[in-house]
Amino acid sequence: MNVPTQTRDARNALLSRLEESNSERTELIDAVTEAMDADREFVEDVTDQLEARGEIYVVNGVVKKT
Repeated sequence: MNVPTQTRDARNALLSRLEESNSERTELIDAVTEAMDADREFVEDVTDQLEARGEIYVVNGVVKKT
């Protein structure tokens, strides 16, 4: 192999690894976002239940205890 071919092959290998790394990072971000959304929904459900029972009230996004 000559030097330009080796350089091109090395560059292509690095680019391939970078693409894989970016894909893995995107998958991780998606998983974290999904988990945060589930947590948010759970908190909203509990808040709604407590508010319906009159145990709390919400003013401008701030939860107040009755």
